Amino acid sequence: MIKLSSQFNLTPGDRLIHPIAGYFGAKHHGIFLSEDRFGNELVSENHKQKGVQVVTADSYIAEYGQIERIVPFNGTEAERYNAIKRALSDAGKPYDLIANNCEHHANHVQNGVSESKQVQNVFLGLLGFIVIAALVE
Repeated sequence: MIKLSSQFNLTPGDRLIHPIAGYFGAKHHGIFLSEDRFGNELVSENHKQKGVQVVTADSYIAEYGQIERIVPFNGTEAERYNAIKRALSDAGKPYDLIANNCEHHANHVQNGVSESKQVQNVFLGLLGFIVIAALVE
């Protein structure tokens, strides 16, 4: 079996993005960590039922399917080391759709800022709908 790191030229801290079936335009975000001492590739993710966890890349791909897009980690080796430390320190944190979803986790790991553009876009869409509805009345 070809390793993800070889197949996609991954380095620690790279973001893996997958479409979420049944949710229009929604994406799942995970972070490639590295290999453990047994040669298993590891991914950090914030699972909607299990919270932030570290799983094998094989089980991660089995759950989410083919990778749609990769966002490479952009930083120095020291920043990469700190990003991986953030991923590991987040392990065990609970999932929260609004305040701590998979995109929050991936942004926190890669950039040090916990935010979700998907959540922001939903709120902006709702706000726009409310404004338009108020203007129509």
